[in-house]
Amino acid sequence: MHTDCEINYRRLRQILPGFENGATYQMHLGEESGDQEPDILFSIVSSSRYTAEVDIHQLSAISDWCEAPSMRVRVYHDTRMVEVIRYQGVARFRATYSYPNDRMRQPDEKSAVNRLLADWLQLCLELGCAAAGISAQPEL
Repeated sequence: MHTDCEINYRRLRQILPGFENGATYQMHLGEESGDQEPDILFSIVSSSRYTAEVDIHQLSAISDWCEAPSMRVRVYHDTRMVEVIRYQGVARFRATYSYPNDRMRQPDEKSAVNRLLADWLQLCLELGCAAAGISAQPEL
């Protein structure tokens, strides 16, 4: 899991070069066209010298049966790691779960959401989400 968190830090830093409190970054996947609505929002919830928290919301659903990803990540600047701390409204993942369990969590749920973030950030980079394609919008 540490490897995924380190990779997530590098990828997120490629997408978001800075972490300004209250800033919202709008992102378009692929080529950006004039009045097109953004596909992804990155909102800096808090930022300090050593950590930051970022909300990531994909605005369009992938399909009718699958909800668009929504997560909050904590960025650890000192250790250069990013960890998912909330996914689809669920927070506080344990490292492992017995299976079966009351909430039907997978045994490696925490690791799985961090791998999902790694894959998702890689996809964003492959589809052209890079620093040049980001416009900072102060949150209203």
